[in-house]
Amino acid sequence: MTGKVVAGSYLVAENVERYRAIMRYCYRCHKAMNGLLYRQDIFDGVRNELGATYTDSQLDQDLNQLVEWENLTRRQEMIRPKSIQEYKEKHYRYQISEKGILFEELLDKLNHLDEYTRGDLDKDTFVLLLENLEVLASSSAGTDQAKCWLRTIELFGKLQKNSSDYIGYINSATIDGKMKTESFLVYKDQFIMYLRDFIVKIQELYYKLTAAIDKLGQESISCSGNSVIEKSAGTKIDEIIRSVVAYEQSRSFLEAIDEETLRERCYDLYKGMYRWFNKDGKRDSEYDTLMNQTEQIISRITSLVYYYGQESRQYQSRRRDYLHIAQWFASADTVEVCGAMYGAIFGMTKVRHYYSPEEGSILMPTTRSWDATPAELFTGNLNRRNREERRVKTVAVNRQLQKEQRQEYLAKVQYREQVIERYFSDNCLLLKDGMKIEPMVRTTLLRWISRSIATGQDTVRTEFGYQLRVVVDTSQWITLVSEDGRLTMPQVCFYR
Repeated sequence: MTGKVVAGSYLVAENVERYRAIMRYCYRCHKAMNGLLYRQDIFDGVRNELGATYTDSQLDQDLNQLVEWENLTRRQEMIRPKSIQEYKEKHYRYQISEKGILFEELLDKLNHLDEYTRGDLDKDTFVLLLENLEVLASSSAGTDQAKCWLRTIELFGKLQKNSSDYIGYINSATIDGKMKTESFLVYKDQFIMYLRDFIVKIQELYYKLTAAIDKLGQESISCSGNSVIEKSAGTKIDEIIRSVVAYEQSRSFLEAIDEETLRERCYDLYKGMYRWFNKDGKRDSEYDTLMNQTEQIISRITSLVYYYGQESRQYQSRRRDYLHIAQWFASADTVEVCGAMYGAIFGMTKVRHYYSPEEGSILMPTTRSWDATPAELFTGNLNRRNREERRVKTVAVNRQLQKEQRQEYLAKVQYREQVIERYFSDNCLLLKDGMKIEPMVRTTLLRWISRSIATGQDTVRTEFGYQLRVVVDTSQWITLVSEDGRLTMPQVCFYR
């Protein structure tokens, strides 16, 4: 598996031009249903490309080398030669091998990469997939069930490839550049309609698809079994896997099929289909990614259309608009009316903004601005000489006032601690239904609960110097009664 691929040697050999010309001609004949070629046919086919300097001996050398590398297969016709030349040629016929076909198909796709990787959003594929899944869920074990599974996997593979190619294509730099050209506006309506029809149809089918996939064996996805048999035991997917194994064994005559490998492959395909439509933990499903990408494309196209629309409007004549507005001004009675219309249409030309503190008229949430008294602003002389002289003022520190305020604060904390202490019994404070509590104590307890929820820990340190364990029981709800109202909350217990 890690060694050199001999069949690809003709792509890097010294005479790569000659080998490529022969292989390309044989591949074209193979696609035209003309696989078996005589030596002279190949010589005539590549002579125009390689030129008149290409000789018979070089052709024989190249053909022998390609046969040795297993890019071509050679077959001899058993006939009686009629001349020495026919005897020397031995009537060989050449045909491109399976390995050669794969390499040439790859090279053809690389040369036309844009055509192969364009992809599409075909809603009919989703419809066919849903129909096959519904038939599969109601089918019984046997050959028909296995064939239906193979058709389903083929449709899902097509859907997966087309959608991934489409997302890669529309996010490429080439398409991004085309969208930014004004010529794209001709097709924007068709493109947006195409995407919106796809989104609407797929959203209609999404829940039906997920339900049909879940019926096959949703419980096997989260099963912790080691083998496929243990995971899928008792599910519909287990029956389907058995049908597929029996069907493949009936078609294999010369080679033995590894039953365990086939089981794992079938189960992995089902698991991949399930993950494509359903989220995997925190990771979005491929379906969600496809929908988000499509919506982003519609939004991007809409923004570009708006941009080009604004650009085109800049160069349009506004003569009619101004003449229509001029008739309004001509029919106005006074200059004041013209001034009001001008301000409404074009905005005010000179606006001065003032800031003034609203002393004595602080707006409350329930106060309307129209009811507030206007603030007064006194503007001084802007002359530099008449300005008020600014002097540096010293800050006086009143130690005695600080000490009194500190003692007052400590007294309040001590009083609050004494009040809360009365609610503790055996180092436990249990809030009960109908319990009367002071607003000060309620505020302190709610602060402790909030601190516990914010930190994600059930232990908090209080301002009184000890730790509390906060236990919230959301299954029981209580009502605390205070002077300023009632509070309904889960039952909480504080342990010291």
